[in-house]
Amino acid sequence: MTEIVNAKLTIRTGVRESSVHVVPEQHKVNGSEVRISLDAGTFPTGEVSMTIFVSTDNGITFNSASMTTINPGTFRGPAPHFWVMTYSLNGIPTHFKYSTNSPSQFQTDVKLEIV
Repeated sequence: MTEIVNAKLTIRTGVRESSVHVVPEQHKVNGSEVRISLDAGTFPTGEVSMTIFVSTDNGITFNSASMTTINPGTFRGPAPHFWVMTYSLNGIPTHFKYSTNSPSQFQTDVKLEIV
């Protein structure tokens, strides 16, 4: 497992798209899946949509996966709880970006990994 991002991310109100981020050379590894995990405890009430875009051809094209959460969510067991999205990967990731649609601004811990 290779961790590409582990940081606090501010999600702004409305539909937003990030700039393109280069995957650091030391994190360019071949894997079978991309996994993004977000701290569900910080999400606002309502629907939050997120799309992650990953490129394996130096940012020329991007494959994507999306999820929509409805908050507050129902979870089993004690906190912390996470929203997790995983999808198949063909090749070595070189670039990534994301888009969000949120009813209000919030901050969440995010982890992006190649598994």
